[in-house]
Amino acid sequence: MRHTRSRVSPTALAILIPALAACAAGDSGAREWTGTRDTIAGVAIVRNPAAPLLADGAVAATELWTVDANDETGGALMWERPSSVRAHGGSVYVLDRMAGRVHRYSAEDGSLLATIGRKGQGPGEVAEPMAFAVRAAEVIIADAMSELEIFDTLGTHLRSVRPNGIVFDVHPFGPDRLLLHLARFTSDSRWVILGPDGERQPLDPPAWTAEAPQDVPDCILETTSGPTIIRAHCSMLRVQFIRDDGTPEREITVDRAPEYSTEAELDAYAVRVRRDLAGIGARPEEIERAARDLVERVRVKQIFAGVRSDSETGRTWVWEQRSEAFGGGPAMLHLFDDSGVYLARVAFERPWYDFDVVGDRIYALARDPETDLATLVAYRVSVPSVEIVEQH
Repeated sequence: MRHTRSRVSPTALAILIPALAACAAGDSGAREWTGTRDTIAGVAIVRNPAAPLLADGAVAATELWTVDANDETGGALMWERPSSVRAHGGSVYVLDRMAGRVHRYSAEDGSLLATIGRKGQGPGEVAEPMAFAVRAAEVIIADAMSELEIFDTLGTHLRSVRPNGIVFDVHPFGPDRLLLHLARFTSDSRWVILGPDGERQPLDPPAWTAEAPQDVPDCILETTSGPTIIRAHCSMLRVQFIRDDGTPEREITVDRAPEYSTEAELDAYAVRVRRDLAGIGARPEEIERAARDLVERVRVKQIFAGVRSDSETGRTWVWEQRSEAFGGGPAMLHLFDDSGVYLARVAFERPWYDFDVVGDRIYALARDPETDLATLVAYRVSVPSVEIVEQH
């Protein structure tokens, strides 16, 4: 069911009041940025201090409308297992992985416009959807059966494409190409650029140019903006902008140390892993090997879950959300302007499954921490105009 409203979340309101008071006291809007800019091996490096330029609460998110997943239509839940959201061309799209389809909603009021795809293994059907993308007049669904199913925005199936590998994620890449994130065991490369005529260009993420702690393993979160790949790190607040030939163009860093799991947290995590694997009948030696591997992966906490770049404003948003394995928690967004300055952080009330940004709108697939049911929420984000004074 669709609900239209306009309100500021209690969390945002609580931290917004001090910011408004500062403005009322005669704040000029000018801020001194204490970060630095550098160029290393042709890559522009923007180093930010740990705190954003604006005080918490200076950027507010006002809720506009919601679509609730726990409302029933015809005796059945509207969604079965929604996993991701994309916004494009005045519409918001939600992928329901369990149902094998994409729901398209109006970006203005959340009204349902179309349902795209259906579960199955026949022509134009989706067996195990992994991810999806939207571009121009097309919706592309990546199927674990190693196919891309392409539909128009009304749901008509247009064609199928075989990418020669299992696609974990898919992104528009300029007007007529796609960036595919492939499973390593089905491809030698992490990324593949898929051209309009089916040509494949393998691409691996470049090394980070700015220094990083040696004990922090790399992990990839990516999105695209035109023909540029935007890559974030899942353990450190940093972003890399990559050209379509695989060379880095710019990096943004924040002076924030990675977080390390305590031995007690790792022990508790290992107990949960062993229990879960035993529950599905894994052999003892498999359980121990998997537990060791998984514990090593989370020694450094993976607290960043996604990145989006908005072509309208040039802003970049990094999504922070702690894993449920280590206590979970609500979503927070970190905002960078088009020059790489760390502007603000915005706190939200609930955890998310996914989000997208277009202009001053954020569309989030929020998760109820009690029931795990999802709600599609549209926000209007108000970012104050600020004069940035840089040190020289």
